[in-house]
Amino acid sequence: MDLNNSTHRKSGFTLAEILLAMMVFAIAITTILGLLARSIETADTILVKDEAIALSSAVDSAMSEMDFATAYDEVRQGSHLYAYHYRAYPNQTPNSDGTLKPYQNMTGTSMIGSDYVVVPGVRLSGDSFLSADMPARDGRLFYVELSESEANPYSIQNGSGNLPANPDAAGSNGYPAYDSAVIVVFAEFYEVSNTTASPASSATPVFSFNFAVRR
Repeated sequence: MDLNNSTHRKSGFTLAEILLAMMVFAIAITTILGLLARSIETADTILVKDEAIALSSAVDSAMSEMDFATAYDEVRQGSHLYAYHYRAYPNQTPNSDGTLKPYQNMTGTSMIGSDYVVVPGVRLSGDSFLSADMPARDGRLFYVELSESEANPYSIQNGSGNLPANPDAAGSNGYPAYDSAVIVVFAEFYEVSNTTASPASSATPVFSFNFAVRR
C-alpha cells in the first residue's frame, strides 16, 4: 500500500467543500456590505437632521421679524420658505433687507473669516434675493413648509383650518377676529435640490418643530 499517496488524497479539498466555503464567504460579505450601507445612510440622515436643526432658530427669527399680519397670512395660506447656509461678505454694505450680500467669487485662496463668513439664509419663495444667494450656498437646501400648529391657542378653541382671513377684523364682543397674542407655527423641513423643486407628496420631513410669532 502506498501510504504517502493515501495521505495526500485525504489532505485535499473536494469541489463541494470549496463551493460551500465560497457560499459562506459571499453571504458574509453581502451581510457586511448591507450593514455598512445602512450605517452610511444612518450617518447621512443624522447629518441632514443636524443641519436642519441648526437652521430652525433662523427660521424662527425670520418669521418673528415679519410684521404679524404677513407672518399670519403665510401660515394661514400654508406657504413655504427656504432655509440654507451661504457664504457672505462680512464687511460690505448689506442688502436692503439687512441681510449680508452673497460671496460668489470663491477662489483657491479665499479664506473663511476674512474673505467671507458662512451665515444662515431664510427667504420666502418669492424673495428677490433668493436666486442671488444660491450660487453662494454652503450645504443643503431645505424647503420649509409652514402650517397652523395644533398647539395654537385659537386652533385649540376653534379647530384647525378656521383662521380668519384678516386677524384684525372685527370679531365678537369687541375683540379682533383673531384674539390670540401669538400664532403658533408648525414648520416641516424637507431637503430639496433647488428652489424650483418641491418635496414629493410621499416625502417625510427630516425635522419639524413648533414656534410662536407674537403680535
